[in-house]
Amino acid sequence: MLDDGNPAPPENLEPNIPPDAENAGRLKKMVAELPGSGETDETVSVRDRAVKETDFRIERADSLKSALKLTESREISDEQIAAALAKQLGREEKGWLPTVQFLRSSKELFPEENFPVDRREKITCDLAEIVASNHLSPEGLMMLVNQVRSRASSGEISEVAGYQATAEYRPGSDDKRGITVGDKLFETDEQGKLKLDVNHTIKHEVSHGLVKHGGVFVAEKQAVSAHIRGEEQELAGAVAQVAAILESAKTENGRLVGLQSELVQNVFTTLTQLEKNGENDPLFLKAKGKYPEMTIEAYMNIRRMQAAEEILTDKVGVYLGSEGSFSDFIRVSLEKSPDGILTHLGLENEEDQRAFRADVGRMSAAKDEAGKAAIIVGMKGKWSGLNEYIDHNRVFYDQIRKEMASSEPTIEEKIEASIEEYDDDDDIYSDIGDMQSSLPMAQNSNRGPQASNNDLIALAKAFAEGWSQETDIIKPEPAKGL
Repeated sequence: MLDDGNPAPPENLEPNIPPDAENAGRLKKMVAELPGSGETDETVSVRDRAVKETDFRIERADSLKSALKLTESREISDEQIAAALAKQLGREEKGWLPTVQFLRSSKELFPEENFPVDRREKITCDLAEIVASNHLSPEGLMMLVNQVRSRASSGEISEVAGYQATAEYRPGSDDKRGITVGDKLFETDEQGKLKLDVNHTIKHEVSHGLVKHGGVFVAEKQAVSAHIRGEEQELAGAVAQVAAILESAKTENGRLVGLQSELVQNVFTTLTQLEKNGENDPLFLKAKGKYPEMTIEAYMNIRRMQAAEEILTDKVGVYLGSEGSFSDFIRVSLEKSPDGILTHLGLENEEDQRAFRADVGRMSAAKDEAGKAAIIVGMKGKWSGLNEYIDHNRVFYDQIRKEMASSEPTIEEKIEASIEEYDDDDDIYSDIGDMQSSLPMAQNSNRGPQASNNDLIALAKAFAEGWSQETDIIKPEPAKGL
């Protein structure tokens, strides 16, 4: 018993919901059966660490679900639940307290009494991971999300577009701001498992909020929009990268588009179809029906601006899915990629994969900094596709980290100020809807416990960690409480 007479923290957060040992076991078995060619003790160590990190994420997801159930009891304090999480998952009790505080207050985000419980729990725990990874404080995330509604009660996303999107974030005043989800997002397969990547979708929608209200990529979005309109701009940093992706989409190969996540590539597939349809596109005709003055050129510029915002937003979503380091940002970025990403990185055949595995082993085994740096320089030239990918993503990561780690003002202060200043009437043409692009599936060769590329992604993360050692200058901050 605790000194204050309250019940002691439970040994297991909820016996009826154990960690997903089946998934973790399959992952370990898959790793153990990988071909041994090119293996060293160091590459085995890299894979072992990756397996442990995956096990932790699986166990954390289950533990958060258990902790959410415990917050429904007034007899168990936040401190007790945090202590139980600390015992089960590691980290000090105070490090888990903000996450528990968010779980306790999360019911306020769901104003609909008939919102399905299983969906509410899934969305809440996915959001709680953002707090657990120290990206946002509980109050900051609560303020940004504001409310989560189902499609049935909120109506269509756009009376002009005439379709219902699977998920959407709406900025603005308290009565409008929030996330809306549709039934399609929660469709399951024959085994009862989710078909779509709900976790990334929810974090992507939160990222829309951070771009709209958190001051993340504000200047970049304005500069890209001006560039799309044909205004002369000095292209640098993330602006130059987005402009290059838009230009890449016009080519047959579209190499830079091929380096983006599955979600962004789906957006560009739709954009390309809109370009081909021109004035006969049904979405353009519906938009013109409401805005007779709209030309196809103006319409396509709006769609290109939407595509540019999706690129920026998706990078923020990848960041929210990571633990905050650049190497983990690369891991999540690769996991959210479509099946063909290895071809773009120069790792599509077994011979290249064995050589890369051996190179990572030599890099990891290097004892002195100079020797390791020399190996990394050689790997940058040898694995130019992967080096391009890492270099491309570093531009976005640095800007996101800078904005998220801002202390004057804090990210929470920026969110609050933006909400107060936001004018719902400023969103011109906001009702033409998004581009009706499909969401990524829950599993492919890059993501999911049985993903065939888990080993290569772990090695790519290790390379990114070595690659960035000389340039990591922004350090993570401690968790923030209410």
